[in-house]
Amino acid sequence: HLIYEEGTALYKLMEAGKVTPIEEDLSVTLFSTLINRLTEAGYLHYEISNFAKAGDKSRHNLVYWHYNPYLAFGAGATRFDGRTRENNPAYLAAYERGEAPEIECLSPAVQREEMIFMNLRTVRGLSLLDYEARFGRSFAFDYGPQIENLIHKGWAKWEDGHFCLTPLGMQYGNLAFEAFITTD
Repeated sequence: HLIYEEGTALYKLMEAGKVTPIEEDLSVTLFSTLINRLTEAGYLHYEISNFAKAGDKSRHNLVYWHYNPYLAFGAGATRFDGRTRENNPAYLAAYERGEAPEIECLSPAVQREEMIFMNLRTVRGLSLLDYEARFGRSFAFDYGPQIENLIHKGWAKWEDGHFCLTPLGMQYGNLAFEAFITTD
């Protein structure tokens, strides 16, 4: 839910005692209430923190969540081609001088991890066919123990050729995503 990031104004307010984080149980209750009320009002819960009326999903954000390539225009913008991420210089003057973007070549393991956790943000989840087409490998073979563990906890399920988080799993999304991140 809300994370107090070091170096932000909100973090400084928390450190000064001017903002008090709520307990996790209350946060979960409030999130569940939000989901129920928006669903009752006709909104679709299509991504962990996003809701929309039918036909109004953010096409822009779905590009990221489905791990599709995108272009970058302007200072601070990021481009992604499926294997490489390029970050344009953050400052306009540096961008105008034509300074080179910062380039990050993603290993196949990082690509798999990112594709999994970005797709798991959506209600649709990760398409097993998309994963296999992209990597030439079976998702279930690559991550069998992690999959079984998340299903056992009630955080994930198989549905129509997709591996997706349950409503409970969406509440603990970051912990579910961590199951697919290697530390080597």
